[in-house]
Amino acid sequence: MPDDRRHLSLEGGRSVGPFDLIVDALGTRTPLVPPCGRALAYGALWGTLDWPPDAGFDPAALEQRYHRASVMVGVLPVGRLSGSRRQQAAFFWSLRADRLDGWRAAGLDSWKAEVVDLWPATRPLLDQIVSPDLLTFAHYAHRTLPAPAEPGMIHVGDA
Repeated sequence: MPDDRRHLSLEGGRSVGPFDLIVDALGTRTPLVPPCGRALAYGALWGTLDWPPDAGFDPAALEQRYHRASVMVGVLPVGRLSGSRRQQAAFFWSLRADRLDGWRAAGLDSWKAEVVDLWPATRPLLDQIVSPDLLTFAHYAHRTLPAPAEPGMIHVGDA
């Protein structure tokens, strides 16, 4: 029986593993598969923040709020960083890619007011965002791989 376990090559040339399964969730720009699909107009601003313990978010579930289909904000528990006791949350805000420069130009205070208007409980998360550089814009795409699984690896999400 062949050994289908995989290793990961890290920056600096270090290798870790073997693993029985690697889950590729790196997104549309994953280096683990050839480019395919088509870019979408929408993406989202993403940030990893400290979990706000008294905000009332469910620590075991993704929560989202919408305004029609064009505005979405979400909070997702993501665990802890290695060596830390603080729980973390992924925070995201949908945004058209062609409006990213306008978002930056309008400033954080204007954007935060819009988010709080839609979902007041996000204020403790927004208070942690003191610079636009704390958020990463993720471009979304429709991708369909001919083989999303192979021995020892599976590609999920936008990957």
